[in-house]
Amino acid sequence: MSITRPKLYLSKWAENGKRFDVPDSVSDTAMGKANIQTGFPEVTMKSVLNGGVPPWGQDHNGILNRITQDIQWEQAGGMPVFNASLCNKMIGYPLGAELRSTRYPYVSYVNMVEGNLENPDNSTNIDSYWNGTRLGNGWAIKTILSKDPDNISYLDSDFRILTKVAGAQTNLYVRLSDKSNEEQAKKIANGSKEKPFIHPQDAINAIPDGGNGNIYMWHSDIFTLDSWNISRKNVVFYPWFADDDKTITDLQNILVEHIYFFSVYLMKNYPRVQVNINIKKGAVIPNTYDPGLFSGNGGNVDFYGFNFIATQKIPDGFTMNGASPFSPQITYQFVGCIFTNVSYLDYWFNGWQNSITYDIKFDHCLIEGNKNQFINLKNGTVNINTSTDEDWTWVKELTERDIGYLQGNNSRAYLEKRSSYNNFDMKIIGYLNKDQDKPIYYPNGLNTNFDLVFD
Repeated sequence: MSITRPKLYLSKWAENGKRFDVPDSVSDTAMGKANIQTGFPEVTMKSVLNGGVPPWGQDHNGILNRITQDIQWEQAGGMPVFNASLCNKMIGYPLGAELRSTRYPYVSYVNMVEGNLENPDNSTNIDSYWNGTRLGNGWAIKTILSKDPDNISYLDSDFRILTKVAGAQTNLYVRLSDKSNEEQAKKIANGSKEKPFIHPQDAINAIPDGGNGNIYMWHSDIFTLDSWNISRKNVVFYPWFADDDKTITDLQNILVEHIYFFSVYLMKNYPRVQVNINIKKGAVIPNTYDPGLFSGNGGNVDFYGFNFIATQKIPDGFTMNGASPFSPQITYQFVGCIFTNVSYLDYWFNGWQNSITYDIKFDHCLIEGNKNQFINLKNGTVNINTSTDEDWTWVKELTERDIGYLQGNNSRAYLEKRSSYNNFDMKIIGYLNKDQDKPIYYPNGLNTNFDLVFD
C-alpha cells in the first residue's frame, strides 16, 4: 500500500479563532491554564464535582495553532538553523540532522556524529569541516554548484550532475554558424566535428580546470577576441581544415613534423584562422580605449598558424589605459602566427606586475606594421624567447616553388629593438672595476634569448 501524501496546512489551526499563546513553563495551573512543560494541569483532569476545573478551549486552540504553524513552515520548505539552547537541551544534535547556514543561503550542513554540540556556522575554513578522513567539527557541507565555467562538475541541460575528467587530452572543434541557424547550432553543439561549438569560449569551458585541450578552429572563419579566459588550463589552438582538402594534405605531406611545421609554413595566400581585435571606447575613463582580453590565471596557451589583426587604430589623444589583447598570468607560445596592424594599439602584451614571472615564445612569427611598442613592461619579469629569422631554404623537404609561398618571419628582428618595449628602464647588474664607477646595465624586468639593439 502506498503512503498517502499528507494534506497541506494552507491555514493554521484556529487561525481566525480565539486562542491563548501557551507559555513554555509558567501558567495559572490553579485556574486550569496549560503550559508546554506540564501540559494541562492535573486539576483539569478531575470532575467539577470533585473540585476540578474544565480545560480552556483557548489553550487547545493555542497549542494546536503552534503545532500546525510549525508543520506549515516545514511543508513550505523551511529548514532549521543551529540553536544553542535547543542543542544544549538535546545534549547535541543527532546523527544525520540537517541545518541551514545563516551565512550562505546556498549552503546546508549534515551532522556526521551523534550528539554534536558544535555550531557549524562558527567555522570559516573549509578544512574545519568533516571530509571523510578527518572528523573536524562533525558537520559535512552540502552546497550548490558554482557558475564558474571551470568547474569539473557541472549541471547539464536536464539538471543532471556531470563530471569532466582532467588529465586526458580533449579535442574540440569550433566553426562559426550562419546567422539563420545560430540558435539551433548553439543548442546541439558538443565540440565534435559534426556539431562544433560556434564560440571559442564554449570550447575552452568544456576543458576541465587544470586539464589539457586541443581546440581546432575553422581556418577561414573570422573570430573576435572578446574576453577569452582559459583560467588554469593548458590549451593549444590549431587551424582546422577539411579532411578532403587535397592542397592542404599535399602541403602537410612534405613537411617534417606535420602540425608544427605546417603552422610555420602556411602559405601566405591560403585562408587561415583570423582573430580580430576590436577595441572599444571606455565607458569609465574618458579618452580611453579597451580591447578584448585573452586572460587566465596560471594557464598555458599555444597558437599555431593564427592571424591576429587589430581592426581599429586608437585616435590621437586616447590611451588603452593599461589594457591589452593578451593579458598576464599566462605562458604564451605563438608558432607560425602573424600579428597585423601592430601600430594600431599602444601595445599587445601588458600587465606584467608585482614579482610574477611570465614567459612568451614567438616561433617563426611575422609582426606586421610600423615599429611600435609591442610589449609593456611593469614591475614583474617577462621572459621572451624567439626563433631566429633564418632563410627558409634550409628546409630541404620543400621545393623552390613552395619556399616562395612561405610565411616570412621577423619576430627576432622586431623584438630585439629597444623601441618594441614600453616602460623600459635599466638596472645595474654589476661593475667593470673594483671602484664601482663603471656600472654594467641590463633591462629591468626583461630576459631574452637574444641581444637587444638600442635603436
